[in-house]
Amino acid sequence: MKRMISIAGLAFLFWHQGVSATLVSMDFAFQNYDFTVFTGGTGSGNVVFRISYDSNAPDGNSGDPNVGSYTGTEVLMTGGQTSSSVPAIIEVFSNGSGELGKDEFSVIPQQNFNPALPAFGIHIQKAEFQIFASASQMFTSDGLPLTPAFVSSADSAIVRIDPGEGAIGQGFGPDEFHAASAPVPEPAAYVLLVAGLAGLFVVVRPHRR
Repeated sequence: MKRMISIAGLAFLFWHQGVSATLVSMDFAFQNYDFTVFTGGTGSGNVVFRISYDSNAPDGNSGDPNVGSYTGTEVLMTGGQTSSSVPAIIEVFSNGSGELGKDEFSVIPQQNFNPALPAFGIHIQKAEFQIFASASQMFTSDGLPLTPAFVSSADSAIVRIDPGEGAIGQGFGPDEFHAASAPVPEPAAYVLLVAGLAGLFVVVRPHRR
């Protein structure tokens, strides 16, 4: 019986790791957003969006082969502070179908940070961004990207931050933003790993006679 339980635990561990492999997390960093444009805003600083999603998420706009709409999550990091995670819509525009006639990657939060993120003299309630490139430079389909490599082909970006008095956008040139893969927290996987290793020990441990 113990042997069966152990084998089942190991099988579940490997299955879970296979499912988790579809998760993608990326950090999008923008240099020196000017917070003085807001009432009470002080100075400027880098802003980083951590965007996570399931790469197998269904396309909510499957009727258009050049425009994909997917669900994910957003976390904002700036001024030494980190926001709560909020649901977000991730849009992929390929073949120049974006609002500027370009390829486009957009992240739009679906609710306010709770609590609001205090940074640079203001309390940020929402933040979003768009990254642009010439037609077909970033994307050849409307599928979700698996790595941040597409950002190297981008030529501009816009970040919009809203402290509750209205969002203000700031443009960024190609040398003022970048993206990198971010760790995907999977605490459950570690629990399963320990359980699987314990089960393996039970399987291989010699029985006392």
